Amino acid sequence: MNIHDYVKKNYEKDEYDSFEKQYSDRNYYKNKQYYENEFSDNSNDFQKGYNQAKKDYQTSNKFRHYPRIFLKFVNFIIFNKMKEIIDFIDGYTYFKQKNSH
Repeated sequence: MNIHDYVKKNYEKDEYDSFEKQYSDRNYYKNKQYYENEFSDNSNDFQKGYNQAKKDYQTSNKFRHYPRIFLKFVNFIIFNKMKEIIDFIDGYTYFKQKNSH
């Protein structure tokens, strides 16, 4: 298990709640509700990308551009260490292709 997988696994199990309490006294999280709503999504990375594209389209009728081919190349070079990012972009691109005119 690499360090990213270790941190992600523990984060999803709410192992880092003590840090939130420690920093909340210092106003580290100025808007806790935003933090919880934005990052407590348990869906997979593809679905997160899909949902983000949907949100972008609904709010501004525009899509963001992600350098998908470049990032897939970099991901290949670094032995698939950016899998979550690639999955997110794939989900984003899937919605974008489905809904572009």
